[in-house]
Amino acid sequence: DTVPSDDHLNFIMTSDVFDHVVMHPEQSHVAFQRVAPTVTMEQVHVTAKWMLGFLGYYGKAAAPPTTAVVVCTPTQVFQEHDNTWAPFQITEAEINDLLLSVPDKSKEEALNQVDVPDSLLKLQLHKLIGDNPIDKMTAWRACSRKVDDATGIVQLMLPNGAKVNYANTTNESQGSMRFLVPGGRSADTPDELSAAMVGIRTISESGAVSTFSREQIELFAVSNLMSVHLDLNLEFSYIDANFSMTDNGLVAVLELLHLLFQEPRWELPAFVRAQQAYKAQAYAVQKSLEQSTMDRLMRIMYDDGRVSEPRVE
Repeated sequence: DTVPSDDHLNFIMTSDVFDHVVMHPEQSHVAFQRVAPTVTMEQVHVTAKWMLGFLGYYGKAAAPPTTAVVVCTPTQVFQEHDNTWAPFQITEAEINDLLLSVPDKSKEEALNQVDVPDSLLKLQLHKLIGDNPIDKMTAWRACSRKVDDATGIVQLMLPNGAKVNYANTTNESQGSMRFLVPGGRSADTPDELSAAMVGIRTISESGAVSTFSREQIELFAVSNLMSVHLDLNLEFSYIDANFSMTDNGLVAVLELLHLLFQEPRWELPAFVRAQQAYKAQAYAVQKSLEQSTMDRLMRIMYDDGRVSEPRVE
């Protein structure tokens, strides 16, 4: 019941192309429950070593032969120090040296476990919401809640002034939420174009909030079956969140969003990665006939750099 019909259809069509036998999802689940207890950790390690050994043991006798190494590179690269294009070439020897230069990790480093938090706001809820939060919220909702009978959409305003629209449906396998914050690219000043884009991308690249590391937040999201995406358009900055409807999935995603708004982590390496990502995007626009034509058309129509694609400078 929690798997979307589109996934079922894609799975059936793919299996039909390769002449695979298709099982009913319930039969597949029953078969998985029977097989899962027989799989051991040692078998998983052996299979992973067989699948990834060609890279993990590259250059050693234990490595299986590599079938092919495919490298896609541009013919020219832009040199920022003198604003010129220079030819780019890479050889087989350079690729081999790069793969061999990766340092090996000890077993202790490889098995270093990350402490995954059960809750991001543990022991802080009482401080944040005070006494009798349910009674206060119920009274507030009773005064501000409006329901559209035709669509089932509920509208209300939270005590902090945030406006909320939501609807309950029976045809979705997971919950979805979008936060809209006024002030997208239109909030940029003339001398700081694309600053909002780089800022949002930096927070996304950092992936860390409060005292939790990026690895902890990633594992917290995986263990709670949720994903959070940050982006912006001309009018708004927004956050798209998808979460599981079981095991406190909504609580977990709200905890993460609270810390993302209140205690984000601004890290210099993430800022550099964000700059590099948008530089690569700007170069891609210049090389694409369709995207460069659209960009030039937007610049002709609107004398405002916030509307067009960001430039390298």
